[in-house]
Amino acid sequence: MVLARMYKDGATNITANVEFGYGGNEYMVYVNDRSSFGTFCNNTNNSQTIAYNSANALFYPGSSLATDYDNAYKNLTSQGFTANDAQSHALSYALDHNKTGLKVYQNKNGTFKEQSTDQTTSGSNTNYSPKICQ
Repeated sequence: MVLARMYKDGATNITANVEFGYGGNEYMVYVNDRSSFGTFCNNTNNSQTIAYNSANALFYPGSSLATDYDNAYKNLTSQGFTANDAQSHALSYALDHNKTGLKVYQNKNGTFKEQSTDQTTSGSNTNYSPKICQ
């Protein structure tokens, strides 16, 4: 939400934020759709999530972003993904599902590759499947 807060504070040409994860993994959160990003940032329903600043949670508790992220994260860790991988792919899912205009990329051998996470539901079971795009 750092990018959204910066956008709301006037940095409307903001493009990306690079983060280093556990074990030295390098990630980039990138504005890939300016129109969707602007709509997301200017939607008053998202104001609490964008303004939320906590070391203990990514999103405002109870928001659709928080719910989507938590569901994906719990499912991915139950499938055996590491906490770090589950976190980045749950984030990819939440950002895509909520049409934020943001994408998560991971540096793989010197090149940033887009991450995506698909959701499938069969009966009462929901599963998430992470991918690294080529």
